[in-house]
Amino acid sequence: MNIRSFTTILIYLSLLFVPTAASIASDLEYVPIVSNSDEIVLSEAEIKWLNKKHTVKVRVAEAPPYQIRSNPPSGIAVDYIKLIAKIHDIDIAFDISPTPWAQALEMLRDKNGLDMVLTIKPTPEREEYISFTDNYLTSPWVIFNRNQDRFVGDISSLYGQTVAVQEGYVTHEILERDYPEIKLLLKDSTENAVRAVSVKEADAFIGDLTIGSYIIQYYGYSNLKVAAPAPFGNHDQAMGIRKDWPELSSIISKTLISFSPEVHSSIFNRWLYVNYQQGMMWKDVTKWASVAGVFALVIIGIIIYWNRLLKKEINERKKNEIIVEKFFQQPMNLHLIAGIDGTIHRFNTGWNSALGYSEEELEGTNFFDFVHPDDIAITQKEMEKLSQGEITFYFENRYRHKNGKYRLFAWSAIVEEKDQLVYAVASDITEKKEFESVLKETNEQLQLRVREEVEKNNHKEKLLFEHKRFVDMGQMISAIAHQWRQPLNNISLTSQMLRDIDKGHVYSMNKADLYTQQNEIIEYMSKTIDDFRNYFSNKKEKHNFSIIDEIHSTMNLVNAQFNALAIMAHIKTEGSNNQQGKEDLFVMHGYSGEFRQVLLNILINAKDAVVDFRKNHPDEDGKIVISVGYDPVGYRVSIENTGENIPDEILTRIFQPYFTTKAEGKGTGIGLYLSRMIIENEMNGKIYAENTELGVALHLLLPKNSN
Repeated sequence: MNIRSFTTILIYLSLLFVPTAASIASDLEYVPIVSNSDEIVLSEAEIKWLNKKHTVKVRVAEAPPYQIRSNPPSGIAVDYIKLIAKIHDIDIAFDISPTPWAQALEMLRDKNGLDMVLTIKPTPEREEYISFTDNYLTSPWVIFNRNQDRFVGDISSLYGQTVAVQEGYVTHEILERDYPEIKLLLKDSTENAVRAVSVKEADAFIGDLTIGSYIIQYYGYSNLKVAAPAPFGNHDQAMGIRKDWPELSSIISKTLISFSPEVHSSIFNRWLYVNYQQGMMWKDVTKWASVAGVFALVIIGIIIYWNRLLKKEINERKKNEIIVEKFFQQPMNLHLIAGIDGTIHRFNTGWNSALGYSEEELEGTNFFDFVHPDDIAITQKEMEKLSQGEITFYFENRYRHKNGKYRLFAWSAIVEEKDQLVYAVASDITEKKEFESVLKETNEQLQLRVREEVEKNNHKEKLLFEHKRFVDMGQMISAIAHQWRQPLNNISLTSQMLRDIDKGHVYSMNKADLYTQQNEIIEYMSKTIDDFRNYFSNKKEKHNFSIIDEIHSTMNLVNAQFNALAIMAHIKTEGSNNQQGKEDLFVMHGYSGEFRQVLLNILINAKDAVVDFRKNHPDEDGKIVISVGYDPVGYRVSIENTGENIPDEILTRIFQPYFTTKAEGKGTGIGLYLSRMIIENEMNGKIYAENTELGVALHLLLPKNSN
């Protein structure tokens, strides 16, 4: 039993014999009061305040034995203020209305209906609106709970439980600020807070030992006890006065200092002790002998109870020791208690299995003797952090196995500040790290393989592009052959006519007109060659280009074929109210050559679809309609052709590589695939197909800027 606990018991014993308020009131006038009031020296401001004859409104709380809300009020603090008021002729008006403490503080702060409280704990926050006297009452803070409740060692035993306190009281402020783990039950008085524990509305009450013990005895809450001291020190109390009356607080402080020890003991003895007087009658002797006997029995009862409490505490400790022992016996992890210098105090069997040493070989050693030389410096640094109160959540270092190899451990640790002992738990992560290393190497190899495969696929795609390029070149040459057939016939005809004119024949056109016609034909053929050259240009730089111009250039390459096959192709623009030519508006930034390649692929496919359709429907017109319009993100180019609708299960596959619906030898199956790659990867657009009333339409959605 420590001194603090023993003091708590003595104070509690002294409170077991508390006389009632009525008996005290009847004896108060007969108790002699001794004071050195003549020695009190008041300042000019204090005298001036007294001369104003203020009426001081004083709140009386229900906090026996300090304050008792009786009529008239009584209690230790009430006796003090009555005596001080009598000495200085101060008019006191007691307020015994049941005003809650929090509301009383507001009234004192606002100077509204209240000038003074008799007991209050001075705090920096309260000093902003209250003028305090010197402390004149003191009692330790303690924890009260029920007799049959589990053992409470300290305030941490209350984590997760409900504690009753008086609202606005200093314990309310401390617990709410510093102990969020505790649930608070707020009451409007100390008596109601104590009662809440007695009726099991709360698990404990934290408060002033003197007040709490008095209430327990006075109201008969026999199922309550003092469980443990609270970590708040003593409950030092002063009187609290409205902030604009500092003179009154200094007058009271000077008067309290002037009181002799007899005055203080006289006031306290009325409330906390039974006075023995000489010259008693035998009747009184018998009465007090009975009281003494009861007192002795109570002391014996307290001792028996305390022994039971100690026995319960010992049993709890034994249980904890058993738990700790079992904790140290489990071999899965490594448990260690060591000094900051590395001296091993205790370890579990996990050390034996992890490092191969016997208990005898490990006892009394220093764990630094086993640490890898390269890890000693960082381990010492971690121990320094622990010595300063920091917690190690994760730390890795290597330890030497008995076979000479090293094992990798992952640690977490805390330090017990008083004894500077480190409590640590570790896991052997050697195999885990090796697995992670193998996994990392495997991932790196896998990434390398993926890169190689990607490069192969890129190479294949490049070959596909080249292959398609040659196929397109063949188709272009065929288109140029169609395109040049009529112009060559015309050149041959005009040449013959020029020869005939030289021989004397007369035609409606003279030689100059024929030469002009030939130059126009040659210029047309030259433009066809330029379009062909531009189409197969390797130049790949992003620039602004007109979608309409590129469509016209591509159409120039295939018009002859379309005309020969009686396919009508026309271009229409939509979605603009601009009075300028609509063709000037459809300008985007990107690769014009690749865009032409996509157009040619789609137009050739459309031409083939029209030809196949007309084999079975010779009376149907062959049409290809190219529409250019606006889309929310840029432009939309649609190429629609006469033809059969494509089944839905095939429509979703036409952009896959090597997929074609054409007869063998007439299609490679890569044209639309490459078109999709160009539109989506190079131009950041989208391409999709859908069935229409005319046949099939392919839609290109293009941003204004392909970046």
